[in-house]
Amino acid sequence: MISIHGRTLKQGYTGDADWEFIQQTKEHLANSECLLFGNGGITSYQEAQQKKEQYGLDGIMIGQGAIGNPWIFCKYNPTYEEKMQTILDHLDVSIACEEYFQEVIEGGDENYLNRIVIPEDWITERIQKNRKKSDFSSHAIIEFRKFLFQYVKGIP
Repeated sequence: MISIHGRTLKQGYTGDADWEFIQQTKEHLANSECLLFGNGGITSYQEAQQKKEQYGLDGIMIGQGAIGNPWIFCKYNPTYEEKMQTILDHLDVSIACEEYFQEVIEGGDENYLNRIVIPEDWITERIQKNRKKSDFSSHAIIEFRKFLFQYVKGIP
C-alpha cells in the first residue's frame, strides 16, 4: 500500500492538493497489486467518498481534517448538543490520559511500556473523579484549547 499526500512540503497546509498527480500514480500502478490511498485537504466524509471514486483510488487517508471533527469518518452530521457533549467527553479523556502518564510513566514505573494502553476502567474512574473538582490548571486543558476551535467551527 502506498499513501500519497497531494501537497508539497513548500505548500504546507495551504493550497489545493494535487489529486491529478495521485490519479496518475494510480494509473502507473494499474497492473500491480499495490493499493493506493490519496490524502490532502479532505474535510468531510462525502468529500472523501467523492475523491476516492473520481480518482479511482483504493482508499483515502485523513489527517488534519479529523482534528476536532471525529464525525469525518462517517456519514452522520451531529447536532449542536452532540458536538458539545463530544467536546466535554474528549476533554475529560485528555485530562485522564495526562494523569495516567504522570502517575505511571513520569512516576518512575520502569515497566511503563507494558502499561502504555490505558485501562478503560481507569479512565472512567478518573473522569468521574475529575468532574467533581474544578481544577482548571491541568496541562491537558491548556493543550486542548489548541484544538477547541476545530470542534466549534461552524457553530454560531
